[in-house]
Amino acid sequence: MKNKLFYTILLVLVQTTLLATTKTYVGPTNGSWNTAANWSPSGVPTATDDTIILSGKIVIISATSYAYSISISGTLKLNDGIRLDVTDDLMVNTGGSFDMSDENGSGAIATLVVYGNYMNDGSSIFWKGTVVIAGNLLSPSTSNIQNNGNVVVGGNIIGSFDTTGGNGYNQIYAVNPNATVTITPTTIDNNVIPGTQVISESAILIALVNSVIFGGSCPFISSTANVTACAGSNATFTITTNASSPTYQWQVNSNDGSGWVFLSNNSQYSGVTTANLTISNITIAMSNYKYRTQVTASSCSKYGSYGVLTFTTNTWDGSAWSAGSAPTTSQSIVINGNYTETSNLAGCSLTVTSGNVIIKSPYALTLAGAVNVTSGSLTLESGASLVQTNDTSVNTGNITMQRLTTVRKTDYVYWSSPVANFSSSAISPGTSPYYIWKWNPTITNGNGGQGNWVSGNEVMSIARGYIVRGPDSYSSTAAAYVANFVGVPNNGVIQPSISRGTATTSNEDN
Repeated sequence: MKNKLFYTILLVLVQTTLLATTKTYVGPTNGSWNTAANWSPSGVPTATDDTIILSGKIVIISATSYAYSISISGTLKLNDGIRLDVTDDLMVNTGGSFDMSDENGSGAIATLVVYGNYMNDGSSIFWKGTVVIAGNLLSPSTSNIQNNGNVVVGGNIIGSFDTTGGNGYNQIYAVNPNATVTITPTTIDNNVIPGTQVISESAILIALVNSVIFGGSCPFISSTANVTACAGSNATFTITTNASSPTYQWQVNSNDGSGWVFLSNNSQYSGVTTANLTISNITIAMSNYKYRTQVTASSCSKYGSYGVLTFTTNTWDGSAWSAGSAPTTSQSIVINGNYTETSNLAGCSLTVTSGNVIIKSPYALTLAGAVNVTSGSLTLESGASLVQTNDTSVNTGNITMQRLTTVRKTDYVYWSSPVANFSSSAISPGTSPYYIWKWNPTITNGNGGQGNWVSGNEVMSIARGYIVRGPDSYSSTAAAYVANFVGVPNNGVIQPSISRGTATTSNEDN
């Protein structure tokens, strides 16, 4: 047993080390990617290695090669007829260069496959090569492609391009109908239409695109539309496909480096094997999550184009709203700085990330979705209101709701808590717990009837009333008192239990 345990621990350590390897090219100024001694630590990079090409280095790939990610500050050249696969992102940094323009007369085409994103802040020369990118192609610096080359992208295409001998049509493809395509110049942008499929190219390219972006070469097409939602509410993605009698399995890409993950039905996701995926209680943190479906028909499986979960936000930075004006009911409100509201405020949802937020009296904060206080504070002064129109929205984080009353020492005030897990003794900490009561209609009282006051010193039940006497330090003169209810605000349909005594005549004390 000890040997087996030691082996298991050792195996986990070895696997973790392999997954974490970063390889830096340290060979000659002009040298080979495919020489083990040119790398530190030694060894030709594999699909689990982050790789770095430093400034001043020219590295040539002359055999099929792999990397987990590539960061280029020098120059990386891919010879004709050679394929490079990158599991995650490829980044060409400022001053760096990626070059597929080797003309050795072989007539063979170099191939680049990137399963993550391609980002070009330096120089990218795709030339006559084949480039397939499952994620986004972001090119602030100009990327070059010759008329006979192809760039096929599963995500967004944003940036500058030079299409020597062509105009983008049948050169650059954005296969996702939801893709954002913004290309300079517009003469190219106008010819790259989101959702255009690779159907008129070579069988080799079509098969590669199906494999890298869609995961299969089935004869059907599927896609999922983007969804704009409100934090704290539900969202539903729907797959559209021309497959016959299909089955479905949904996936999510949460942009955390773990890639596409198959979903199972749980408290947040439902319908994971149907055409409609429902996501419950979504949060701002899920912004830009991607969802797609593996569609299977006639024993052939293929992924559809993904849809993106988005929020229309309006953020207060401490001095101004990001949208230029106060929020509307369709916007998710994000507050990142001190804010005092002196009128009614309405939005899709509210997330407080920092600062002290105060809703003054007599104004209302009206939301279709949830309240999320991740940092900072949210205070509703006495007379201010929180109104939530969606019963299923789940709030997170504490708020403070103030309520003002005028009371003498021996006066009692009836209270009910607007927040969860609030102790009745916290309503008036200066009042002895003996003077906190709740009504029980089923017990016998001193008059021989039913119903009497019992101790209410407890965590307050939702929708139940409690009476609390004035602070012990107060006198017979009425004075103002502010109760501060601190906790997660209650929301939803509340169905309290109702109890009654057994009295059946009107002269019994109930």
